Amino acid sequence: GGFRPYSVLSPVSQGYGVVPRSGTHAPIAERLCFADARRAYATNAWWVPAVRPPSSIGKNFLVQIPYIYNLVSSGMEVYYPWVKGMGNSIMNMLDQAGPSWTISSGSSDGFCVSAADELTVRFQWGTAMKSTIARGSPYITVDFTAGSPSLSTPLGIQQWSVDGQDFARCEGSATGQRFALRTALQEWLLWVPPQSEVRCSPAGIGLAEGFSGTVRLALSNNCTTGRGGEQSTCINPGQPNEVDEFGAILDLGSNQCIDRASVSDSSSGSTLRTSFKWGTRRCFPTLPEGGFTHLALPHHIPLLLQDLTPSTAPQQPPTNASAVRV
Repeated sequence: GGFRPYSVLSPVSQGYGVVPRSGTHAPIAERLCFADARRAYATNAWWVPAVRPPSSIGKNFLVQIPYIYNLVSSGMEVYYPWVKGMGNSIMNMLDQAGPSWTISSGSSDGFCVSAADELTVRFQWGTAMKSTIARGSPYITVDFTAGSPSLSTPLGIQQWSVDGQDFARCEGSATGQRFALRTALQEWLLWVPPQSEVRCSPAGIGLAEGFSGTVRLALSNNCTTGRGGEQSTCINPGQPNEVDEFGAILDLGSNQCIDRASVSDSSSGSTLRTSFKWGTRRCFPTLPEGGFTHLALPHHIPLLLQDLTPSTAPQQPPTNASAVRV
């Protein structure tokens, strides 16, 4: 029984390079801190690049669109890529200015992986900072315990708003829960516990010494090419403003943090059903639960208006997908 394989060809025969996974290329044992104290793990896990020895360029990118991550001893670098087409290939390009954000706890304890599954991975930096990355999530989520959080950026924050109140310049400090950070071509939304004091400067954001709580960040206007010099492609006179729509969707899901996930399959006749289950919690316990948002880009907005639909590959059995929050 079972389904026919999509392919039985060797990837190497199709031009894919061999990725070395042993010896000096094996995961670094000290970067694995699972509760069961395991020191060996299948090296084809999706998050393993983050715990391998440094690459030739000194960065081990974890590509989880819409963001690309690079883990460092004091925190993590977050890149928002722009897409470039060349011939028959499409590539995710990084800004030459560097990461969109560098998030730090204020210490340099190094990082390790404390939990992982098919769709999530949790990184820890000592006791001061941890972050669960969920594949495809529009949110960057970081939990701090008695840390000194900083979010630095080379983008240059020009304006900001605090709980809906706009300020012409990013300077000084303000108390609030929801912040919009605007650069020349992008807007990022920041959520922190209610009544948190946040410092703003063009170079980034800071929170109080000894801060404990969750910080969430999401790109709410990614409607530019990323190459500079152009206006938002999502705002046209007389047309719906997709940036505002997407921001509202991000707000809706801003209090649902993902801690774990699982993937399961079942079959009935010639149909294969794949289910994604997301384990969530309230990021900010005193606020309403809100909804669950797991859309990567503004052009996914139409998906909110319909259920996931079956798709059929040529000469293959139909596949149904569903997503469930648990």
